[in-house]
Amino acid sequence: MEHKYNAELDRVFGIDEFKQFNRLNQNTNSRIPIFFCIDVSGSMATRVGIFESRLSILSKVMIRLLENMMKHPVLSERAVIGIVTYNNKAVLYQSALDLGVVNIKNATSFTASNQTVLSLGLRRTLQAIDRYRDDVRRSDVETFTPMLVFMTDGYPVGDSDNEIRSVYQEIWKRVQNNDLYVFPIGISRDANMDYVYALTPDHRGYQMIKEKDFDNVFSEIEKIADDKPTNPVEEWAIKTPMASGDDKTLDTGSGESIALKELAEIINRRT
Repeated sequence: MEHKYNAELDRVFGIDEFKQFNRLNQNTNSRIPIFFCIDVSGSMATRVGIFESRLSILSKVMIRLLENMMKHPVLSERAVIGIVTYNNKAVLYQSALDLGVVNIKNATSFTASNQTVLSLGLRRTLQAIDRYRDDVRRSDVETFTPMLVFMTDGYPVGDSDNEIRSVYQEIWKRVQNNDLYVFPIGISRDANMDYVYALTPDHRGYQMIKEKDFDNVFSEIEKIADDKPTNPVEEWAIKTPMASGDDKTLDTGSGESIALKELAEIINRRT
């Protein structure tokens, strides 16, 4: 009999994923997923001072953040870290793993090149979040509202205005459905903050010029971890094709379409 491929039953898992499944069995605490979406385009190689680039500062900041998480009583046990890097393509650089499994040095080593297609990076990150949710259902571990930490110097190059609008709408809907926390960060004092601020409904964002500027973001993440919701977000989840175009993708992107007037104005100023 001919074997028909089943994406769920026939999926191949890597070593890290098997480590994660084993850890979920050992540590059944609910998880707090934190996904980083990181700009590794050529402009991130721009020098900041004599010895640093925007990307090298970003790497130092991420190391500082993850090390602080390791010292936190909740995040050290419950944080799941995923990393997507993007330039003219988007890559799942670090699959979703418990913080204690992540090799921090390897996970924060980046190389800058090519264009800045931020919509591609954001959509790939939403896909990674949804895949993580699918995977965690294999265990009895609950997962709470994900966090998306978006980092860029804010100049989309080679991107589609329609794609930017579409993925921003998806993110807005998730935020407004209490299904996503977003931390948009502009890298360097020259960052185009318009695209950073437009990523959240309340136009809230951060600008990172030196390493310590990220402490405010950690404080916000820490607060959410300490005050996390009492009900797992998965109870509210429904199936839609919004994140990846795959009708088996799971997300909570329901509701009316949001007209991002402010984003349209930004794009119009750019064109």
